[in-house]
Amino acid sequence: MIVALITLVIPAHSATLQDQTTQKVNQVMREAEELVEQYQFQATLKHLDEAIQVFPKSPDLHKKRGDVLMILGQNPEALLAYRQALALAPNFLEGYWALWALLDRLSRNPEEVLQTLIKIAELDSQNPLAQLHVARKLRELRRFEESVIYFRRAVTIEPTQFAYRLFLARALFDIREINAALTEVDGVLSQASPNSPVWVAAQNLSQTLHGGTVDMGGRADFFETTKQLYGEKGKDYKRWALTREKGWQFMKAGNFLEAETTWRKVLTLDPEDDLARYNLGLTLLNLKRYEDAIASFQASFQKSKQPTFYPDALFQIGRAFAKWKQWDKAISYYQQVLDIQDLKEQDFYSMNFPDLPRVEAALREARTHVINIPQSQMNGKTAPSSHRPEPSKRVESPLSVPSPDSSLNLPEKSQTPLRVLPLSVDVVRGWFRQLITARAVGQDEMQAGYHEYIPLDPGDTFSPNQPRIYLIFALTTPPADAKQISTQWVAEQVAQESSNTVMGTDAVLVDLNDSTGYFFLDQPEGGWPVGTYRIDLFVGEEVSPYTYVADVRFRIVSPAK
Repeated sequence: MIVALITLVIPAHSATLQDQTTQKVNQVMREAEELVEQYQFQATLKHLDEAIQVFPKSPDLHKKRGDVLMILGQNPEALLAYRQALALAPNFLEGYWALWALLDRLSRNPEEVLQTLIKIAELDSQNPLAQLHVARKLRELRRFEESVIYFRRAVTIEPTQFAYRLFLARALFDIREINAALTEVDGVLSQASPNSPVWVAAQNLSQTLHGGTVDMGGRADFFETTKQLYGEKGKDYKRWALTREKGWQFMKAGNFLEAETTWRKVLTLDPEDDLARYNLGLTLLNLKRYEDAIASFQASFQKSKQPTFYPDALFQIGRAFAKWKQWDKAISYYQQVLDIQDLKEQDFYSMNFPDLPRVEAALREARTHVINIPQSQMNGKTAPSSHRPEPSKRVESPLSVPSPDSSLNLPEKSQTPLRVLPLSVDVVRGWFRQLITARAVGQDEMQAGYHEYIPLDPGDTFSPNQPRIYLIFALTTPPADAKQISTQWVAEQVAQESSNTVMGTDAVLVDLNDSTGYFFLDQPEGGWPVGTYRIDLFVGEEVSPYTYVADVRFRIVSPAK
């Protein structure tokens, strides 16, 4: 009887001690937070060191100590503190996020960065974003085959998120599994709403998969053509050159039937003559054989990648689709020409670049034949001043095409399909070496020089009552001149909200003195609705596909009951 009594009393006493320890540690954590908010970093560190002497096995205290050391610029010591926290609690998810954020910011030991992300994905196994983090890091390391595994896991976890299917399709394309990639893209096109952001992105990716661009995938050998001998062995160069001349003469005279025959003879003499394929495409276009013309134009730059006639070949493909009354595809190709208009400044392309006013006119004409969607409210410029705590909410218009007889006098660029490029199927981060969401942001304690903003309590999952969510960035290279960076915070797949509802915006100015910065959005009235959110980033005063540079996702999840 006495033994039984002892057995019952000891666990109860142990639980009471544990509760008391937890309460005391939580009290220390609150006091540390207050000191940090007062910028009393040395005092915070001293307070934590004293608490760790009493509670040496508390992973929370070691992790908080790592945060403070990072603010103080003592990064090696911060790494040790985070690793100590993880040694005490091997499944401490917040500890792994903190360790990853610092390793990634320091750009050291890519393998350890990857392994930390893999551990996060294992601990948070039902979080599709965690799987995407690993997949994208593997892509960065050019480990394409392994990345497919994690992209596929994200799709398995959240099969209704079409953007994840496009990520998977792109990864499959990179390892040359074209049919599997097409299956994913075709599935999105069959299920997504026509002209929605994801539908347009799927159309663009489908074009790449069908060989409509010079992109051949990550595992393709870009220099394969240069490794091959030009033409066939023993080619009759004289006959080839004379036949080429005849083809041009027939085209000049408008005798396109003879021109077609001649250009096909040229390709018999040299099957690798891409310029002949381009001219054959022009000939077929004049003969109103649009499908054959498109195939010839597309074949003309598959091996030579971006020849001198590449921009005009894109324009002519657009014209062929327009003649064929396939307006969506025509718009896509016209847009591609405008996207690469900077090439016009290069001598290599300048003589053959299509006339830009003509391309723009063709684009406007094509748009009059597609279904109009109400104009987005994104026509105004975002002021790069103070953060806006109460942003307006609106639903994005993915393809804003004003009616031709509209009385609105809108600038030309406001007619750009806003969501064509921002819904990326790949990683676009040339401006940034780190983008990370967090619950708080800190500023280092450097006494001189330029301060850095540091993510505190980073992660990609937040509760509905999170007061404020931050996006902290580190620039790859500070700009020589002041640049505005704008963000749109979009409810991508969220309960109680229409798809692609813009929850808020924020903007900052950066210049040569800035290497880091942050954006934030306050909790909406009533709390954050559960679901997946996307933050789109744009560099420049205008928000458009031309200024889009990256996106970051986070999610809101209700606490487990």
